[in-house]
Amino acid sequence: MKIVIINGSARKGNILTAINAFMKGAADRNAIEVIQPDKLHISPCKGCGACQCHKGCVDNDDTNPTIDKIAAADMILFATPVYFAHPSGRIYDFLDRVFYSAGGYDAFKFKPGAAVAVARRGGTTAALDGINKYLGIAQMPVAGS
Repeated sequence: MKIVIINGSARKGNILTAINAFMKGAADRNAIEVIQPDKLHISPCKGCGACQCHKGCVDNDDTNPTIDKIAAADMILFATPVYFAHPSGRIYDFLDRVFYSAGGYDAFKFKPGAAVAVARRGGTTAALDGINKYLGIAQMPVAGS
């Protein structure tokens, strides 16, 4: 099974600790790839709609190769730190662009998805809810506790 992890943090902090714990438990039987949106050139979605007529985004950046990696995955884990009571802006920008450009969510449809959020204070429930809405729209079964 191939698992793709989307790390919504640019820091080596607590979310990386959570990702490493997941990888430790899942690495024996699975191929795991971590995608770092902060290392990619993916601009915010312009809402031009060209991707709805063509395969993928028409901008020449890292969006389409990232969608291809997600399409090849069997499961996707979305990980975000919580800075201000919601998922990081980095992961929201990533989700907006990649979900919309995926052409009817075909890269995501019917693949198990999970979200993990790490916070110092409150906001994890709102962060998980924000990510899980994307998963529901894309018809992904949501793994939860």
